[in-house]
Amino acid sequence: MAHGAHKSPEFLAINPYGLVPAITHGDFHLGESGAIVYYLAEAFHINSQWLPADIQQKAKINSSLHWHHTNTVKNIIPYTYNKVIGPMFLGKPPVTPEFEAELIANARTFLKSLDDLFATGVYIARTAHPTHADILLYCFVTHLELVSFDYSAYPALNRWRDELGAIEAVREVHEPFRQMAAKIAQKFQAPEPSA
Repeated sequence: MAHGAHKSPEFLAINPYGLVPAITHGDFHLGESGAIVYYLAEAFHINSQWLPADIQQKAKINSSLHWHHTNTVKNIIPYTYNKVIGPMFLGKPPVTPEFEAELIANARTFLKSLDDLFATGVYIARTAHPTHADILLYCFVTHLELVSFDYSAYPALNRWRDELGAIEAVREVHEPFRQMAAKIAQKFQAPEPSA
């Protein structure tokens, strides 16, 4: 949000943590993307592959969402934040080459673990089809497009990205991000992987 609007009293009434995303549904307010997606599926009685009615499948999806927030946020977001978002939008100094190397190593290790999982033919909730946990993970994995990250070392991850990216609603929602990322990536390019 521009100019600290997420710390305004009006926004803090919606999300007292002062973070985005957040929603208002009637007089109910909620933050955190995983909780929002889960709530919306429940509120609108979505019973599909994205959030099935079966309690054990829901538990697997919920477990994946918690895992995602611990691991994806820790291993991908620091790189895009320190490389792009901080310097471009928040006046932070450019990332040092040494720190960038550490951030890239963390992102690559994490992406390798995802690639290994997807190579087994399952999705992030270890289901036979994608769920809303995959959609949320997809959003974070695509953050690396801000730095033209080279995904070529992760063939199973790339198949998963291609499959999710081909879903019409996902493609439509991500198109503005992709356009912005292409412009930003011209300025903030990740170093080439070393052999």
